[in-house]
Amino acid sequence: MNNLNPKLRNALGISALTAFSLVMIGCGGSSSSAPTASNAAPGSVTISGANTAVTAHSSIYNLSAVDPEGDAITFSTTTAGATISGSVLTFTPTVVAPASAPAIISVIATDSKGAASPAKTASVVVTANVAPHFTSAPPTSGLVGLALSYTPHHGFGSRG
Repeated sequence: MNNLNPKLRNALGISALTAFSLVMIGCGGSSSSAPTASNAAPGSVTISGANTAVTAHSSIYNLSAVDPEGDAITFSTTTAGATISGSVLTFTPTVVAPASAPAIISVIATDSKGAASPAKTASVVVTANVAPHFTSAPPTSGLVGLALSYTPHHGFGSRG
């Protein structure tokens, strides 16, 4: 509270001294606390990309979220093998994760004032990176004077 003693003067030059008190509310003074602005968290994160990946190969996912106040958003993850740069997540899995137990990518959006969205997850089936192999054998005999021709056949998957 501040006590004021202003001298008031009218257009004719007549003045009077008037005392009054001024109470300031919401300005951080001792009589009240400063008002706080509300800050809503960004909306749900959208993770766009393939739901399959291959071990030791990077898959790219685009991230998006909208903040109700228009604040800048940053994305974060704790998923092993995942990194984020801006709104792009790169996932490079190191272990196979079948459909019965897919890898889970988890992302959180945080606005510039610290409000965070709930974690958004995406399931990714991770297959092994299997090298191609030949599934046929070249001819083992031929005739003298004739050209020998062979077209190899290849396959993927388990060798057997």
